[in-house]
Amino acid sequence: MALGSSYASGPEGSLTDRRCGRSDDNYPHQVAGLLRMNLVDVSCSGATTTDILQRAQPGAADAPQIDAVTVDTALVTLTVGGNNIDYMRRAMAWSCAAAGAVPNTRRCDPLAPPLPTADDLEALSDSLTRVVTEISDRAPNATVVVVDYPPLAVRGDFGCAALPLTYEQIAEVSVVLDHITEALADAASQVDAHVVEASRAGRAHGVCSPQPWLYGYHGPSPYHQNPEGKSAIARLVAETVGRAG
Repeated sequence: MALGSSYASGPEGSLTDRRCGRSDDNYPHQVAGLLRMNLVDVSCSGATTTDILQRAQPGAADAPQIDAVTVDTALVTLTVGGNNIDYMRRAMAWSCAAAGAVPNTRRCDPLAPPLPTADDLEALSDSLTRVVTEISDRAPNATVVVVDYPPLAVRGDFGCAALPLTYEQIAEVSVVLDHITEALADAASQVDAHVVEASRAGRAHGVCSPQPWLYGYHGPSPYHQNPEGKSAIARLVAETVGRAG
């Protein structure tokens, strides 16, 4: 079972659901192949925790994602939280202001949202805890794996043509990602879920690195996993599930 937003759905490649930008080689599909498991994938680009727990995602889904989790579910992977506090929207806005619209789009919004407040971060943490708790309640025998986000870059890095952000903007994006990473780990600890730290494993594979796991701003799916990134994260998840027994 796969829940989450675009970093789970993998909106690039051969799409199985165009409304959700869900590909057939995203990390959940690859995990299912590695572990020889059947997959129900309801991940959806743009999803927030609200779209997982409370509503059918407008214009994309027919039911809240959590409805797909049942008592017979054996494995649940989850990547969500970035859209709650505009993680990707912020990076895309700054990139738009610096480099214009990405190909095949008419326009871009160059106005970055403000940094999340303490109340925003508390709301994120609370909502992620509700998500993992509901998963655990609905599938008490399932292995739950929370997968965090691979970084675009790390604090101290400079941008490049593929990442048209200033030193200061990279630092700010990194701070926001740190908040998401911490909130996901805290939520996972509430139900003894496992955490795959793509945030740590991906530090050497940022957009400007020699072996990036993410597309650059002008890539097919800006700032999301490329094929190498999808496969690397799938291996990390499969290894974690294997160790969990």
